[in-house]
Amino acid sequence: MMAYIFFMMLLALPVLLPLNILGGNAETEGFVVTTSTNVTPRSLFLIGHIVLTVIFIVVAMFIIWFYQRTYFRSRSAARTREFVNSHTVYIRHISRKAKDGSLFAFMDSIYPEGVASCHVAVRAPELLSLKSQKKSIIKSISHDEAILRIKGYRPKRRTGKCAFIATCTGLRPKEDSLRYLKQKLPYVSSKITRYQQKDYPATGVAFVTFYSAKTAHRCVGDFYTFIDRNRLVGSLNDKQLSKEMKARFWTVKRARNPDEYFWSQLHFGVTQQTIRITIISGILFFVALFWSIPISLLASLDQFRDVPGIGNALGFIYDTPFLQDFIEGYIPSLLQSTFIALLPMILEHVCKLEGHHTSAERNASVMRHFFIFIILNVLIFPTLLIGSIDSITKLLEENPAVTISKINFALQGAFYINWIIQQTFMAGMFKLLRPHHLVLRWYNEYKAVSDIEKEEAIKNVRRMLYRIRFAQMLLVVAVLQTFAVVVPLILPAGFLYFVFTHIIDRNNILHVFPKDLQSDEMIPSAIYMWLISLIIYEIATLGFFYLKRSLAAFIILLIFIFITLVFCFILMIFNEWDKYTFIRNGTPELLPYQYPDNVLKTAYQHPGFEKERDEASLKKTLDIDANDRERDILNILESDLERALHHYNDDDYNLEDYDPEEFQDGEEYEEYEEYEEYEEGEEYEEYDEVEEYEEYEEYEEGEEYEEYDEVEEYEEYEEADEPEEENP
Repeated sequence: MMAYIFFMMLLALPVLLPLNILGGNAETEGFVVTTSTNVTPRSLFLIGHIVLTVIFIVVAMFIIWFYQRTYFRSRSAARTREFVNSHTVYIRHISRKAKDGSLFAFMDSIYPEGVASCHVAVRAPELLSLKSQKKSIIKSISHDEAILRIKGYRPKRRTGKCAFIATCTGLRPKEDSLRYLKQKLPYVSSKITRYQQKDYPATGVAFVTFYSAKTAHRCVGDFYTFIDRNRLVGSLNDKQLSKEMKARFWTVKRARNPDEYFWSQLHFGVTQQTIRITIISGILFFVALFWSIPISLLASLDQFRDVPGIGNALGFIYDTPFLQDFIEGYIPSLLQSTFIALLPMILEHVCKLEGHHTSAERNASVMRHFFIFIILNVLIFPTLLIGSIDSITKLLEENPAVTISKINFALQGAFYINWIIQQTFMAGMFKLLRPHHLVLRWYNEYKAVSDIEKEEAIKNVRRMLYRIRFAQMLLVVAVLQTFAVVVPLILPAGFLYFVFTHIIDRNNILHVFPKDLQSDEMIPSAIYMWLISLIIYEIATLGFFYLKRSLAAFIILLIFIFITLVFCFILMIFNEWDKYTFIRNGTPELLPYQYPDNVLKTAYQHPGFEKERDEASLKKTLDIDANDRERDILNILESDLERALHHYNDDDYNLEDYDPEEFQDGEEYEEYEEYEEYEEGEEYEEYDEVEEYEEYEEYEEGEEYEEYDEVEEYEEYEEADEPEEENP
């Protein structure tokens, strides 16, 4: 993107600036001279504008095509390092009467001896609430024991209903926190066990885990299209079971990691999600419109100079040119930037109401709403309103074309130049310093007592929001493209923005935020957003040439808008075709890893149905002395899946150590904390007296071990034949 903006700047500044200056009225002065507003209608100087517009559109389409082809190549060549989700498929629209056993029988009839487990997701909010309560109790016990161990006193706690009022008024004393929590934990655990015996309604979602990732991949292909599902279901012998499962209407996809699913929202269907998304989108549209009105009014104060009443009230501003320039040129863009910086946090909470099943879907919704909102609020509505308030008031008195022609593009260009400069320095410094992250970390460190809590406070830093970064940069690209021909001086400000953003984001990615693998759906979303920006650019430029009464340029832009829409449709087809060919003919390239059976069988079990510890084992854990048992109490929270995941993500297990010829599918990749080396017929023994070897030499049979200063005691290996001593 930075190279594209630099290319636009190299062409626009030496070509368009002279045309704008020479093609207008000689009496015009100031910033307006540098904009296309200065060019008279039907001027021959507009030929340069239409030529550069066509060049910019063609280059942008070529870059978008190149990005998509690069994405396809990287997606097919990259080795996928995923966990148990590579063995699991996610099924939607399954019959709500289906049970785990009937689903297992159905899938086992299609893939004999290949199915490890089947889990039909149920709606059990009570269990999820109890599990969350148990987790909170265990963390509180760990925290209170750390206070007892480090600070030497037993913390107190308010308990019961109306606890604050009762303790403050002296009606009820505070209780010993550790004693209270240790008594409450077994009660909550036993309550969970009782609730697990109940029957809960199904959600229409199920998970099927296979022993092999290839079988899971084949399952996705078998149910990919309606024709495939009909052919598969028609070939089965048990027609009644197929009818009960409603397999013809299934939507089967590869599952995501179990911790990415919102189990309390799996009961939301497609229709409910669509209605909720539509309502929230409509609300955001009106919020963007109403927020743009005061911004536009502040940026157009001069329009109200002759309005009775308002002009007199604002007279003190008009009498102070510096104050007027400060309010019109700085305050609107500052308010806009501040609101845009807070918008992602607002959308994260709003999108929870849409009922998404996974965190990836929610993040995609946040990215989509954020991009649409800022496009409307920052680009479209201000462009229509800034400098056009007076024109809109005269819309009923004059010809609409004459009214629209009075829109002040110079004033809009000045607003967006100031906005981009503020995004470069103020928003850039905010991203670099990250004050909200630092305050949150300092607060967590202040509350932390134990070493584990302090480690978590350091690690608990918000991850880099790549989707929001993409949306913010594509908004700047949309603004730069829209005003590149009208206000060429906006391009140097945009190039400076991308230089600073590149430096800041590179520092954050390499040195600040954790290096997480993002979903592969983010790149296509960014490509489509750039296409939307390109279409907005073409429509805005189309309006500009219409106002300049350039019929030839207007027709050329109409043709290119049609070409862009066709190009967008072709890219969507190629994206779907790439997915289809991979599902049909591709194979999952995964690092070999032999999963424990208990992980394959319980990974996608509803979290509320995880088996509880028996009361004796739980009491034994709680009765252990608080000293040096901080990790023991927290181990209660870990499931078999989480323990296996920690082992899988161990630092010693990485892509560099992987040799594709050494392991076959299904073999186990073993990890050792200490490596033992074996010679032919000899064993290298480790001794308690020797803790570390900085270096050692290996000898074939018949050679003698040499002594080192680092090893004070060792035993020599006795051979059947005494080795001869070599002359040094």
